[in-house]
Amino acid sequence: MKNLIIYLFLLLCSFSITAQDNLGKIKTVVLDAGHGGDDPGAVGSRCKEKDIALDVVLKTGALIKQHFPDVKVIYTRDRDVFVKLIDRAQIANNNQADLFISVHCNSAKSSDAVGAETFVMGLSKSAANLETAKKENASILLEANYMENYDGFNPNSDEDYIAMTLFQSAYIDQSLQIAQKVQNQLTGNVGKRHDRGVKQAGFLVLYKASLPSILVELGFISNRTEESFLMSEDGKKSMANAIFLAFKEYKTEFESNNSSSSSPPSTSPTDTQPTISDTNSDDNTKPLTYYVQIAASKKKMNTKSFKNLTDVSEKYYNGNYIYLTAKTSSAETAKKSLDSVKKKGYKDAFIVAFMGDKRLTLKEAEAIK
Repeated sequence: MKNLIIYLFLLLCSFSITAQDNLGKIKTVVLDAGHGGDDPGAVGSRCKEKDIALDVVLKTGALIKQHFPDVKVIYTRDRDVFVKLIDRAQIANNNQADLFISVHCNSAKSSDAVGAETFVMGLSKSAANLETAKKENASILLEANYMENYDGFNPNSDEDYIAMTLFQSAYIDQSLQIAQKVQNQLTGNVGKRHDRGVKQAGFLVLYKASLPSILVELGFISNRTEESFLMSEDGKKSMANAIFLAFKEYKTEFESNNSSSSSPPSTSPTDTQPTISDTNSDDNTKPLTYYVQIAASKKKMNTKSFKNLTDVSEKYYNGNYIYLTAKTSSAETAKKSLDSVKKKGYKDAFIVAFMGDKRLTLKEAEAIK
């Protein structure tokens, strides 16, 4: 429980700080080579997933450093070691990264399966997507305290995947944008892989990352031809170049769109929205209010769509619509409400505090009391 509270606090901080401080720039990217150490990942006839993923990630990072020396590149691992899934995402959260890219290879029972696919966090819409997520999430079984680290999540339970994906990520649109660009490069003239598309599935490494995040499956090492390609130096360079070119395109487009715009989207007279400011001096005289935040999205959501909750309200904050419930002036009551909301299926819910329209960290709220 203590680890969960710490994680929620860090998530809250990253949600508010990243949006304020990146100033429309992509400053930090975290590259995650899947598996490692005692966890080989998928195993082909002549190679292991962990080795290909690491080589491609290091080559991708080198290209970013070469062409964008102002961008900080952080590796979750730069050698053959095992890193917990929860630690991989937390590296990105703690460094207030602007983008998280996790690189993997796939495998299948049939040796005919072939092609690249790129995933964002979401509900698996096919049995194949779910199986891919289960294989990648199985890494947590190597962790001594995985039940505690992942809030009792069972990587083999279909029901747990459904519950995991109830939370609407604030970064789904950006994640889909970079995912499509990576997929285009992997399957276009650079990568020339068979196109399996952009998909959604419940990957723990994406679930814990509070920033635009994708997971890339470079190809199937269970297919002899694709395995040979991914093992080759030319193949790994091709995959790294594809990811780099997608990053370059995403960075250019993102910074162009955000360089002069930090205000909320315009609305029609019939579609007004509250605008929250952190600089309103009058807020200091208003009462401290706690809420349980259940979701965030770049687009409006229907407050009636949240099952088992009847008192959901909406605020616009830092370019996102946030959805709140269980309004109270008591921190203790908020904690009890949080437990209740989680039991209703909203496992990613956490406590937020407002003084008027000014959002506070929980530490700031405690100091005021």
